[in-house]
Amino acid sequence: MSDDKEAVVKKELEKLHQNAFHWALSCTGFSEYLAEEVLQESYYRLLKNIDKYDIGQPLKPWFFTIIRNTSKDIFRKKQCQVDKEDSYAQQAKFYKTSSQVLSIQKAKDQKQIKTFLSMLSSREREIIDLVYYQQLTIKEAAQVMNVKEGSASSYLKSAKKRLKGIILTPERPDSNTPAFDATWTCSLELFSRKKAA
Repeated sequence: MSDDKEAVVKKELEKLHQNAFHWALSCTGFSEYLAEEVLQESYYRLLKNIDKYDIGQPLKPWFFTIIRNTSKDIFRKKQCQVDKEDSYAQQAKFYKTSSQVLSIQKAKDQKQIKTFLSMLSSREREIIDLVYYQQLTIKEAAQVMNVKEGSASSYLKSAKKRLKGIILTPERPDSNTPAFDATWTCSLELFSRKKAA
């Protein structure tokens, strides 16, 4: 690897570290221990295969694909099962701190978001995370998920439709509370954003 390429990759990785850690958390069911292990192994794999990286392409989708594949390998190797309830509680907590995705102001909202996200398939949760938190285009998210762009777009459309249906269900017992209104407003902001492919 040339010194120029190494310098460019190192600088880009420094910028991506926080988002890469969040993506590793997401891929491991929000287990900090596993996320750290996945991220460390992902950095190793990236450096080992850096000659395959085309410097003219964005690093983020390529690196996020490595993280996703590494997490699958580690889960397979450890035959690890993460407690879903704890996973969604940590995911709701993480989204609380991220103003890029949702602005959650009360503890009750965390529970609602956890509930909303738990009703999505893993692919739908993944695409919501990649497009709205990680700020990837649908094309880049599809690359990370190893699916066709049309499939990624379908997952996103399905996730938004399902979330909107869940949030706007009038018979929900909490649908007339201020906490519900705050969550609903934040969620509508999420749905109104358009992502270019």
